[in-house]
Amino acid sequence: MLPSAPTASAAPDDVPGDAHFDLARARARLAADALTADWQLSFVSETGSTNADLLARLGALTRVAADADPLSRPAQAPRPECLVAGTQRAGRGRQGRPWQSPPGNGLLCSTAMVVEAPVGSLSSLSLVAGAALVTALRSLPLTAPERIALKWPNDVLLDGRKLAGILIELAAARHGRAALVIGVGINLRATPVATPPAVADRAAGAATDAQHATAPTAPSALSALTARSALSRASLDELIAATPDFAGDVLVAWLVELARSIALFERAGFAPFRDVWWRNHAYAGQAVTLFDQGQPTLGGIAAGIDETGRLLIDDGTSVRPVSSGDLSLRLSTQP
Repeated sequence: MLPSAPTASAAPDDVPGDAHFDLARARARLAADALTADWQLSFVSETGSTNADLLARLGALTRVAADADPLSRPAQAPRPECLVAGTQRAGRGRQGRPWQSPPGNGLLCSTAMVVEAPVGSLSSLSLVAGAALVTALRSLPLTAPERIALKWPNDVLLDGRKLAGILIELAAARHGRAALVIGVGINLRATPVATPPAVADRAAGAATDAQHATAPTAPSALSALTARSALSRASLDELIAATPDFAGDVLVAWLVELARSIALFERAGFAPFRDVWWRNHAYAGQAVTLFDQGQPTLGGIAAGIDETGRLLIDDGTSVRPVSSGDLSLRLSTQP
């Protein structure tokens, strides 16, 4: 287990009544699965950032004497640990964009683990996590789960709008192992209709680059895939209340699929995920434009991904591989 973090502003396991999250049930379900039987799970009602909390714990753990280094001695590696927060004051996504979600509207969690993989292979890990998240969400009893898709490199969409985001941060890497944190934010409920569009975008971490944004698009949420998707906020509260552990079901599905996917990645790398990921890419075969700091840098057809997870763009003269970096991807028909 990782050392405790002083940054969380609520004691672990402080689960508020409106969280719709049964911590004991989630722990029992993880313990019942062989892949997650030894995983740790904790909850704080409020913190700055679950990623930052777990990175601090991993950092303290990896700054140790060589004979106690968990990256050189697998037997001393900490068990994977997931930290869930009711709300975050400083949640963030790619490129440092803020990720904010009203309490109860989203599932905000991070998982710290040591992955058996050389540092050179980690560039594809965000795509592996994305494929795992889509598989997990599609396994839930939702209407039309096929409407959930991927967007390169690490977003999950519902009907073309942002449903979830993934942020992977590295604490240390050596001896063919990496200590890292995988953070996810999943929109469970839609932002209330009265919220201005620009605020709704920020609340879901879906803000566009300032230089490129014209009309922000409100994010999506899993509630859109329930049988009562057109309900008002009040009715949706009733729906989730009638599903005693809505957030817990999403969490456990995600963690179990993440464990399965990481185990496969450690054995076989990105290869088993490549075709599956591309089949679920929302923009596969479509005209796209890449932006860097809000400025268009490359346009063409999204033609595939290579063996390291780079996006392949056919610009009409050649197929060019693009790394994740600080690039963002838009359909060419979008403003």
